[in-house]
Amino acid sequence: MKTRISKWLRIFVVSVLSATFALVAASCGGGTDNGEKKNDTLVVAYANFSNKFSPYFATTAYDVDVYTLTQVSLLAGDRGGNVVYKGIEGETIPYNGTDYTYYGLGDLTVTQNNDGSVYYDVTIRSGDKQVYFSDGKPLTIKDVVFSMYAYSDVDYDGSTTFYSLPIKGMNEWRTNLSTAVYDKWAGVAGAIKNVIVDQESYEYVAGEGYSEEQFNSFANSVNDLGWYELANDIIGYCALNYASYLSVVNNNEVALGMYVWGFGDYDDEDNFVDLAGDSFTLEGDDVPSVEDYVKSLKAGYDGNFFDAVGVEAANGDLESYIDAVAEDWIATSGRDEMGDANVNSISGITYNEANQSVRIETTKFDAVTVYQLTLSVTPMHYYGDTRLWDPANGSYGFTRGNLDSIREKTTKPLGAGPYKFVDYKGGIVSFEANAKYWEGEPKTKYLKLKEYSADSDKFPALVAGDIDIATPSINKTVCDAIKKINKNGELSLAGDFVATDLVDYNGYGYIGIDANRVSVGNKASEASKNLRKAFATLFAAYREYTVNSYYEDRASVIEYPISNASWAAPQPADNGYAIAFSKDVNGNDIYSPDDKDAEKWAAAKDAAVGYFKAAGYTYDENTDKFTAAPEGAKLEYEVTIPGDGVGDHPTFALLVKVKEVLETVGISLIINDPSDSNELWNGLDAGTIDMWVAAWGGAADPDMYQVYHSDDLTKSNHYHIADSQLDELIMQARSSSDKVYRKGVYKQCLDIILDWAVEIPVYQRKDCTIYSPVRVNMDSITKDTTPYWSYLAEIHLVEMN
Repeated sequence: MKTRISKWLRIFVVSVLSATFALVAASCGGGTDNGEKKNDTLVVAYANFSNKFSPYFATTAYDVDVYTLTQVSLLAGDRGGNVVYKGIEGETIPYNGTDYTYYGLGDLTVTQNNDGSVYYDVTIRSGDKQVYFSDGKPLTIKDVVFSMYAYSDVDYDGSTTFYSLPIKGMNEWRTNLSTAVYDKWAGVAGAIKNVIVDQESYEYVAGEGYSEEQFNSFANSVNDLGWYELANDIIGYCALNYASYLSVVNNNEVALGMYVWGFGDYDDEDNFVDLAGDSFTLEGDDVPSVEDYVKSLKAGYDGNFFDAVGVEAANGDLESYIDAVAEDWIATSGRDEMGDANVNSISGITYNEANQSVRIETTKFDAVTVYQLTLSVTPMHYYGDTRLWDPANGSYGFTRGNLDSIREKTTKPLGAGPYKFVDYKGGIVSFEANAKYWEGEPKTKYLKLKEYSADSDKFPALVAGDIDIATPSINKTVCDAIKKINKNGELSLAGDFVATDLVDYNGYGYIGIDANRVSVGNKASEASKNLRKAFATLFAAYREYTVNSYYEDRASVIEYPISNASWAAPQPADNGYAIAFSKDVNGNDIYSPDDKDAEKWAAAKDAAVGYFKAAGYTYDENTDKFTAAPEGAKLEYEVTIPGDGVGDHPTFALLVKVKEVLETVGISLIINDPSDSNELWNGLDAGTIDMWVAAWGGAADPDMYQVYHSDDLTKSNHYHIADSQLDELIMQARSSSDKVYRKGVYKQCLDIILDWAVEIPVYQRKDCTIYSPVRVNMDSITKDTTPYWSYLAEIHLVEMN
């Protein structure tokens, strides 16, 4: 599992075992509006927040840290990123020669059954060890079950993938169909689909597994709804790839799809006319709808859906459109058979109020299940409604299929964590100690996180006494300044004016490319991959230049999109290990071992030109420049980098170099460096970013489902990579606990990702946290920090001088 990081740390996943505790920060200093005394207030520097402080819907590392301070996880983790199985009484685990005892909300017992199924039994604290939410209400097993059902609901669209686990009865719950009914109608739909696809006709053909009535019903659904799938596919594709033409059609995406695809244009009176003959002014409500597009498609192909798909399909194909229709048909047919009956529970989630325990039964072993059980336990009485707790009728504290009650609390988190959220205003998130915290009331009463738009402002703010803790980007300038300001010249926790903690970071910097936006027609085609490899080859060539100049020995170039801190990362001695994007379009090595930088960069330029040509770009041999792009591609692309608007980012110099090279061959690379990094994250969520620079934070388990599986295209898979072989390998890697086997499978996954050229791995760095020993009692700061265990893991013990 990966966690996305802004600038250096943006999180997608809700898990205390992820690197969310690597603070990336800014905070308020000195006094406060409420008049707290300085020694009662801890001030931490942060980057800009997105005000999504929800365990369910947070999307940035900074927002995740905010809600994490207010929450407790079902299972705890240790310094090595491993799950603690005996959290109630405490489990002692050695690290770096020291024994540490870890406590948590619950205990876990795992039982592997002979039939392949697995029991995960969790018991939570109760009785004299009862845990309370910060509002004084007790945390019970009902809150655990409420949280699990919320993460499993069909209306949940956050980043956590709890619903993807092989939990018994999960599919039945989400479809509201019994296993027998779902399997029956899925089988019928599959048999009919095969016939329709084979003959490209709706004509009934007798066969096994379906009746004539069922065949005609399914065929009619495909004929009715398939057109809409095709139309929406084209509209979505054009919105992603031809956004620059939106102004031509007054920012109407349906009209854009018609215009680009040749199904609509302006007449002599400047009205927009579609192929069906309908006219629109494109003003106000007088705009074409998806239904109008369907009419135009039918008019263009005389109602022949198969011909239309064969010519007009954008990202999809006949089978994918039919599959999309099939799910609705299965649900409708299945519900008709089910009648008034409902699936009232996830059969694999059972709970016992008497001993405050829950059992999760999976149908098979899945390596990530235990890590998913580190989910936050949220209070049903706050995020849901206790009046809606009626398991016998399929209600678990919220309206099934409607998570509005949870969304309404997105900006105001509440839980059983060490601190209570007070407010967020003026760029400051304020907290107050939770007097009922189960590990003891925090030593410091008030905690404030303050936004700093520029990373470079954090160190000066700490020196000036405005903040107490920060995590600046650790470049040579910062290191030299820390050594100079400390009388003892230390760059360590022993610093007398600025204490420094450097930790290997379980994450890495990368450059991302959206396959939907940087493609030549079909994003999976060789031409599209060649286009992306043209850019990737140049980006990769300048990595050492930018990393060494920015970080010196505090970071290194990596060759695969995975942190070197992960056990699954390929190593140079491994079979098949290769330098990223170091071959030309013919598969030949671009570089020689003894190449100097200038020779390497010239070779990369030549290779990039070869890739552009292979992608279909028109090249003028006389000027040595590209003069035209193939259909679906462009001569100009934009890359967005969160450099605070001033280029303050380790990869900025790389982009400048590549921009200069591309200009010499007629390709424009626009560098967008917004002052507010939310412009990047919002753009990624909207699918409007061509290329971007960011970083991933890794969790203890390297599961790739959240980031690269095609099921997550609308959530965290902003690369929009959709590869059936990759999907299969990701699920295959989950099926075993053998790390050697899983590492081999993940190597295959990484090779596919690199072949798609949607991610260019850049650097692995050190994570830096700086403290003010003048104001913070350094004896109270966590010892032996790791990528999974920062001072935030023991924030309740931090004291001020």
